[in-house]
Amino acid sequence: MTILVGLAPQETLKASIYYGVQDVFKGTEYESDVPNVDFGTIVYPEQGSFRIGMRLNGSAEADRLHIRWWAFKKLQEGAEGTGETSAERALYREAAPGKE
Repeated sequence: MTILVGLAPQETLKASIYYGVQDVFKGTEYESDVPNVDFGTIVYPEQGSFRIGMRLNGSAEADRLHIRWWAFKKLQEGAEGTGETSAERALYREAAPGKE
């Protein structure tokens, strides 16, 4: 299972999502108001669940954070689920906006 966790800036909830170390964008046109946070995940494969942890590094001006996450599980060979159901197509559209 793969877990992706990111933060969406307050002013542009769907326009961009920041993953990883955001300091690489400091001083550029891509710098954001997203606070400096660390994410961690724990996957419980036997239960089919996971836990997301977050640590705020320093102070933040925002009174709330918009956390976006996706969980992907690789299907076993021969298993059904080729991305043809409407729910699976919707997930792919969300994960890669602007692409069909």
